[in-house]
Amino acid sequence: MSTFRSIKTRLLVFGLCISLIPISIITTIYYINARSTLKNQILQDFKAIAESKKTHIISLIQAKRGRTIDFSSDGLVRDSLEKIKRGDIEKDKAVITLNKHLLVNKMPIDSFLDAIAIVNMDGIVVSSTSEKWIDENISDKEVFSQVVGKNFGKYYINPIAYCPYINKRCIDISTPIISVNGVEKIGVFVNCYDLESLNEITTDRIGIGKTGEVYLVNRDKMMITDSRFIADAPFKQVVDTEPVRKILESGEEMTGIYSDYRGVPIVGASVNIPEYGWILLAEMDKAEAFASLRGLGIVALIVGSVCGAAVIGVGIIFSTSTAKPINKLKSATEIIAGGDLKHRVGIDRNDEIGVLANSFNTMADELMKKNEELLAENAERRRAEEQNKTSLKEKEVLLREVHHRVKNNLQIISSLLDMSSMQTQNQETMDLFADSRNRINSIALIHSQLYRSERFDQINMEKHIQELSKNLLQLYSMQNAITLDIKSKNIYLNVNKAVPCALVLNELITNVCKHAYREEQKGTIWISMQKSDANTFSLRVKDEGVGIPEEVDFGRVKSLGMSLVRNLVYNQLKGKIDVRSNKGTEFLIDFNFNGVEA
Repeated sequence: MSTFRSIKTRLLVFGLCISLIPISIITTIYYINARSTLKNQILQDFKAIAESKKTHIISLIQAKRGRTIDFSSDGLVRDSLEKIKRGDIEKDKAVITLNKHLLVNKMPIDSFLDAIAIVNMDGIVVSSTSEKWIDENISDKEVFSQVVGKNFGKYYINPIAYCPYINKRCIDISTPIISVNGVEKIGVFVNCYDLESLNEITTDRIGIGKTGEVYLVNRDKMMITDSRFIADAPFKQVVDTEPVRKILESGEEMTGIYSDYRGVPIVGASVNIPEYGWILLAEMDKAEAFASLRGLGIVALIVGSVCGAAVIGVGIIFSTSTAKPINKLKSATEIIAGGDLKHRVGIDRNDEIGVLANSFNTMADELMKKNEELLAENAERRRAEEQNKTSLKEKEVLLREVHHRVKNNLQIISSLLDMSSMQTQNQETMDLFADSRNRINSIALIHSQLYRSERFDQINMEKHIQELSKNLLQLYSMQNAITLDIKSKNIYLNVNKAVPCALVLNELITNVCKHAYREEQKGTIWISMQKSDANTFSLRVKDEGVGIPEEVDFGRVKSLGMSLVRNLVYNQLKGKIDVRSNKGTEFLIDFNFNGVEA
């Protein structure tokens, strides 16, 4: 008998062919489906990232615009510019005062401010933080011509402007300056913002892997923000890629797979920002984006190989172990073929071949059933784990963006309060606006910390107290008169505890700035926040000012600030207040950790 015609060989070949067909089909279908699902998910993610960054950039420019308009309504700026315009004997003094005001009181407000210029109605720069800019005629520049003579609140934005007086490219924002009487146009206010403010947004690469990057391109196809891969890329690196060409030619945005400016295949998305002439691209190397798919293919190949090897092994064992019993069955078959029709051979017999056949069939059935259940369970578990990881990352990015937007919105509200305060001459109303703005800013500081923090359940109170105190001293121009002594190490609170604490601190520090020290008197504010025990916090604010008169009962003071302090401590922190007046005023506030409402 030849080898091919033997039962052993036929069983081996048959088992191999039958087992490889379903293995190949299942592996191929699974891989194709996984590839399509992963590709769609990645493209959706990068489209969402691009849209989110676009919104962030537009919000940034709007905030810078609002700050410029706010600066233009500064009383000292308008008074000084009117004196300069009149050309009286106080002109030189007004210029010096104005230059100092811009450097000391305006530039520190925004760390991305490169320069400030104040221009008269003839287009001459009369005051600037850059000495080279002073006395220059910019009447032919759009930053002047587009807003001169316009009403309050109008503005012009030059998204990418080269300023020779500070020798760098900036975002120029200008707005008209209106006289104190609100009628006469007396000049133009110009703010030059560093392009690094855009880099702060585009280089935040959380959630986009080791090769992911977000960058901006102008209408000349030049990259204007930092590249992750090329040093010194802004205004030197040309980005002539498919999505850039589509937006420039037809305004059509693109999401897909293409080659980037390095010639590397990437997965990315583009969005158009036509109001500033920018194109935003969010991209990741294709190799990294589909790295998990390659791993999946390897796993599928290994599983298929193992299954094939297992089936082949079983076939070899089966053919070898059944060759001899089959020979015996052959003899029984010949007996039946010889005419003994009553002779029966079946797997239900208790002889050797019957027991072997029944045992093998039972084992094979159970093994296949368990194996299919296990594979299905493992596949479902892997899919669930990947979905959970993806969902968690998305929620972290979304939550961080929410805190950032809340902070930006609070800052916009603060700017609106500033602008509203300019519409009244009533000092009491203006003070109310200022107090409300300070309270909003103290809450905005909390959300700013959360946006920059790696954790959303802990706010560093030492850092918050320092920022809040410095901002208030600067606001009331007392940073040179009052010294801060802050002790609050290793104190962390969640948002529900930090916000009422921040508002209490805002009121107490504001009270010191307004009332504790007489004009030109210097002093110190002591602020400490410590844990008294495992569940109790103690907040202490002390000054060495004039103190509270003995006949004044703190519990009956009806001012809005002190009423707010009592309400926050008693109703929200569930704490208590002790006020002492001895060589100044000291507020002692204790509240229980578990007493704060969640």
